[in-house]
Amino acid sequence: MAEIKVFLDVQPLVSTGGIATYTRALVANLDERVELVYYFAALRGAGKVRKAIGKKLWMPSLADRIFERLFRGAGVRSRTRLTGARPRSPTVFHGTNYLTPRSSIPTVVTLHDLSVLRHPAFHPAEVQSQAYLLPEIVQEARVVVVPSPATARDAEALLGVPAAKIRVIPLAPTPALLAFDRSYVKRRFGIERPYVLAVGALEPRKNLPRLIQAFRACEAARDHLLVLAGPRAWGTAEVEAAASS
Repeated sequence: MAEIKVFLDVQPLVSTGGIATYTRALVANLDERVELVYYFAALRGAGKVRKAIGKKLWMPSLADRIFERLFRGAGVRSRTRLTGARPRSPTVFHGTNYLTPRSSIPTVVTLHDLSVLRHPAFHPAEVQSQAYLLPEIVQEARVVVVPSPATARDAEALLGVPAAKIRVIPLAPTPALLAFDRSYVKRRFGIERPYVLAVGALEPRKNLPRLIQAFRACEAARDHLLVLAGPRAWGTAEVEAAASS
């Protein structure tokens, strides 16, 4: 077994979307490289996540989880004791979805983007409230992982993260996507012409209504379809209204 032992936050697996896909890929690909302890601090969904990954979860005390849930929006974090994962303590904690608990062991945090700071109106109130925790989280982190140079620049400009602390690690499509029969997918969804594809949750921060508007105004796109692929999310009705108008 490798010397590194990692607390990996698997709470994103409660839902669907890009961050859940990212976390699922980490579980699948890191499991053979390092020793993982699967961290789960949410009040609900543990059974679903446990079944999805087939692993035992490490969970803080119920009191800690309730405290964090109640006071996270006020910029308060619980000091969860990241211990008790036998036979030895983890080397590092990886927060896969912006947040980390206060910890005596080194932390790594992934910032997928900082649109919550650039455009807070495109996020639900709960996500906006959690943004108050980000300055403290990135200050404590040993490493801040981002998927693009654009997010790296935002991390420096908006949160004051030193460039030396940032690691740009681009994302990649899961190999499972390559296994799809494209002709079957086209037939199933009636895609019979050349198309422009946008993939992602159908929510306001993706700026999909503006994409729809621009596509309709583009003369060069007259012979093409605009295909939107992604799960329903907060604000999907706005996207659907734009598509049907």
